[in-house]
Amino acid sequence: MNEQKEAIQKAANRLRLNAFAQYETHINPQHSFEENLYTLLQEQVFQSDQQRFNRRIRYAGFPQIKTFDTFVMSEEYLPYL
Repeated sequence: MNEQKEAIQKAANRLRLNAFAQYETHINPQHSFEENLYTLLQEQVFQSDQQRFNRRIRYAGFPQIKTFDTFVMSEEYLPYL
């Protein structure tokens, strides 16, 4: 790995820009600079949103995570539906 790539990764990690630290996996050499930048920004936004969501769930202190997939809608559990 050359020095410039290492410097980019160190700076991105320091700024907590994980998508930019792993930029080689997200860019396409055939695309323009703006398209690659937009792709990296989209990936960074997605990762940040996912981390924020996971942090909020963890801070809420739920005893277990429940989703609509695990919700049982039957007369046994909800007799007045």
